[in-house]
Order: sequence, then C-alpha cells, then structure tokens
Amino acid sequence: MISFQDCLDLCGLTEDEAEILAEHENIPVMVAMEMGANLLQSPKGTYFLKCCIQDCLERAELSGHRDKAKHIDRVLLRFNQTHPIPRVL
Repeated sequence: MISFQDCLDLCGLTEDEAEILAEHENIPVMVAMEMGANLLQSPKGTYFLKCCIQDCLERAELSGHRDKAKHIDRVLLRFNQTHPIPRVL
C-alpha cells in the first residue's frame, strides 16, 4: 500500500503546498497531491498552482489571519523559487 509520505514524495509538492491546494479546491489532501502532480507537468498548470496559493494568501489577509498569511507567504516564496513560471505560457 502506498503511504501518505510516498504520495507526497512522488507528487512534487511540499506538504504545505498540497494542503493549500486542498483548501483552495475543497478536496482531500491526497487528491490535491494527485492533482498537483498533474498540474506541475505544464507551465499553465504550474501557473494555476501559483494562483491558488496567491488566492489563499489574499483570503487569509482579508480575513485578518496574520499568522496564516505569513505562513502562506513563505510557502508562495518557496514555490516561486522551486517552480519558476516561464514568461510565455
């Protein structure tokens, strides 16, 4: 049987990124890992993931959840460093 950690290792996302995608799409984290693995296969998919993280960051800021917003901001910074978006989609 494949474990949670196995799926996480294979999907190309960090646990935080998978959790943010799951929250954004209102899906279980395991499904978000599968979705994320597929999205990371193309520049448009990677851009979509970045937009999901940014959207969650904006929602956290607007709702006054400063600690959550800081955490998501760090996740976004790491995502941008590890998954650069090409200029042309």
